[in-house]
Formats: sequence, C-alpha cells, structure tokens
Amino acid sequence: MTVVPASKIMPPRVRVTAGGAKRHETSVMVLIVALWCFAALPSLIDQVQGREVIDVTQSRSLTGLAAYAQVASIGLVLLVCAHIIISKAVRPVPRASGWLVVLLLLPWGAAQIATAFSSSDFGISTIYFPFVLFALWLANPPLEVIRTIGWLTVLTAGVSLVLMVIAPLIVTIPQSAGEYAKALVGDRLLAGPYGHPNTLGVAMALGFPAILYIRKSRTRVIGYAATFAALLLTASRTSLLAVVLGVAVVLLVAVGRGQNVRSQLARVLAYGLASAALIAVVVIPLTTVAPESWSNRGRIWITSLQYFAVSPVAGNGPDFYGQVAHFMTDFNRLAFHGHNMFINVSTTTGWLGLSAFGLVIAAVLRSSVRAAARGNCFPLMFTAAFAGVSLLEVVTDFRNFGSFAYCAWIPIVLVVFSGRNLQAQVSEAQLPVEGSS
Repeated sequence: MTVVPASKIMPPRVRVTAGGAKRHETSVMVLIVALWCFAALPSLIDQVQGREVIDVTQSRSLTGLAAYAQVASIGLVLLVCAHIIISKAVRPVPRASGWLVVLLLLPWGAAQIATAFSSSDFGISTIYFPFVLFALWLANPPLEVIRTIGWLTVLTAGVSLVLMVIAPLIVTIPQSAGEYAKALVGDRLLAGPYGHPNTLGVAMALGFPAILYIRKSRTRVIGYAATFAALLLTASRTSLLAVVLGVAVVLLVAVGRGQNVRSQLARVLAYGLASAALIAVVVIPLTTVAPESWSNRGRIWITSLQYFAVSPVAGNGPDFYGQVAHFMTDFNRLAFHGHNMFINVSTTTGWLGLSAFGLVIAAVLRSSVRAAARGNCFPLMFTAAFAGVSLLEVVTDFRNFGSFAYCAWIPIVLVVFSGRNLQAQVSEAQLPVEGSS
C-alpha cells in the first residue's frame, strides 16, 4: 500500500504581506464566520430553548432570540463588507480582474430577470449578493482564508456530536419508518444546528475539503474524524458520496506529482473524475424516467422539466418551489427545491440561469485544474464535493443567503478569483510548516 505524504496534498502556504492586505484577510475571515452564524445559530438557539427538531416540510417562525441572532448575523456581514470597501478607498490592494466580478454576478442577474418575469417579490436580501461579492473582490484574500471554513466545519461537527450525547432531542430526529429508514448508526439521525440531517450532511461535505488548510497534522486528523463521524450519523448518502469523490480526486492528484506515465494518468483521472461528476449532475435527472427513482426525486425532476419546457428562457421564478410545495398536487411533498442544481437552476431561471451557472462552474473547474497542477488540491477537491452534493441537493440560488453560503458560495467566489492570481501566489508558496496554526 502506497502512503501519500501530507506535503503532496496540503495546499501551498502563501505569504501575506503586513498592513492593509492582512487586515482585509482578517475581515474576510470575520465575514465567513458571520455567514456561518446566519446559517447555524438561529436554529440552534431555537433547539436549545426547547423547540425540538422537526421535519423539514414543516415551517415555523423563529423565536425572538433566534430572529435577533439572524438579523445580527446579516448586520455583521454588511458591516464587514462596508469596512472592506471603505478601507479599500484608503489603502488600495491588488485585486482579481473585474470581469470575474461580472461573471460571478451573471447567475444573480439571471435570478433577478426571472423574478421580474414571474412577478415575484425582489426583497431587500437581493442586494446582499452583489454587495458581498464586490467586497470580496476588493479584499482579494488568499485562498488560505478558506481555513476558517475548515475550523467552522470541525466546530459544527464537534458541537453536534457533543449535544447528541448530552441532549440528543435537541440535535437529532427519528428516522422514517419502513422503506425510508436510512440511519447507518442507531435509530435517530443527527441534524445538528441546522434542524435536518441532510442539511448538516451537506455542510459537512462542503466543508470537508477546507480542513486541508488546518496546518497542525494532529488537529487536522481529529477534525477529519469528527466531521466524518457527524456525516455518518446524518446518514446523508449524497454527502458521503461527495466526500468520497473529493478524497478520490485528492489522492489521484497526489499520485500525479511527477512526469512519468503513471503520474500523468493519475492527473488525467483526477481531472476527469471531477468533470464527470459535474456532467452527472445534468445527465442523471435528464435520463431519469421512473418517478420513484432516487427516493422519489424522479417525480420532482420529471415534473420540473415539464415546467421548464413551459417557460424555458427565464424560468418560473426563484420562488417557484416555495409555491409548488404548498399549492400544487403534481409534485412530491418534498419539492421545496429541485433536489438537483441543474433542475433547480433550469426550472427557476431558465436558459438564462443555466448559461450563467455553466460559465461560473467552467471558471471554477478551470481554476481548480490550474491550482492542482501547481500543488493546491483544495479547489479540485471542493469542485468534486460540490458536484457530489449538487446531484441531489441545492446549495445556492445565487439570490439569498441560506445554510450553505459560507461553505458553498464563498469558496466558489474565492476559487474563481484565485485563478487570476494563482501564478503570483504559487511563486511565493512555501511547503507546509508543521505545527503552524
């Protein structure tokens, strides 16, 4: 058995200059933490106050304290972004090309067009995405800030596991009976601070690659173990598949360091696996003909494509699934989103959204391949994991901050931005320093 040295899979360490650039890096880390607070704290506060975890199909308003936590989290996000923008006016720093901002805004723009055509409500939250994106572009942080996501992933896993032991009713739900029973361990599913096991599973899967940036090897191993344990207890098959894809890609990239035939083949397999996973997100729902396939998700896909055919250009609007889950009887009762990124984007925003989303994913894949060729495995590992969860889940609508903005949308933005500055970063790269934080 061949043991892959840690230095072959660890992302290169980039020197960050002191002064304004360092302050911007810290600000982006605070921004990521604020988005995590928005995703995790309100539901966790509700649960700690005695509101037992409920089925995801049931809706209810947050309690007063939880609602305040949600508002405070968004307030902190906007405050940090304002600080970055104002600081940039005083102390300019190098930044990625402006056309990348336009590229990343395309899905958001498509969502706004779809909203207008469907006569949906725009809402004040629609301005958050471009505001945060502009701040990230100005800050131009190194990919090392992704380490914050790694720590938050480990923290979420640790808190979930501890609460499962001392107060299981707060963070677990009973599994469904009969053929829908899916627990891998015990008879309850770990939902953590998110209120549903699939949501926790997706957060763990998307955050799993970011643990690569935790520098202490012992801490990194413990983090991986805690995260994987939490993932197993969610019994989220989609998320487990995503982690397997990510790990497989990293191992292939590590083996592919070299110029011999075996190394070249390993690199081709790594890039091909990530690309194939992304293609599968499109092909599988398009070729599904049985409504009961994929735990009844086939019904959602088939019916969604019918609605897509009715409004193919701009889609049916971002609020489409929120409406059909309550008022239409031809959908599965769990159709609160498309249960697949391709289906969700096409049905809600049509060809406009699909084109925009495809361009963004192509930019992510391009940057990931370039990063892997230069020694940074994180972008390609994240891309594979993102494809894995996108097969059966929806992690962003490019319109509202949800449970995954900190671990899905932020990495997408930073990976795309890093593509333009990758050569400069790698030219200053150092091997990982064991024992550093």
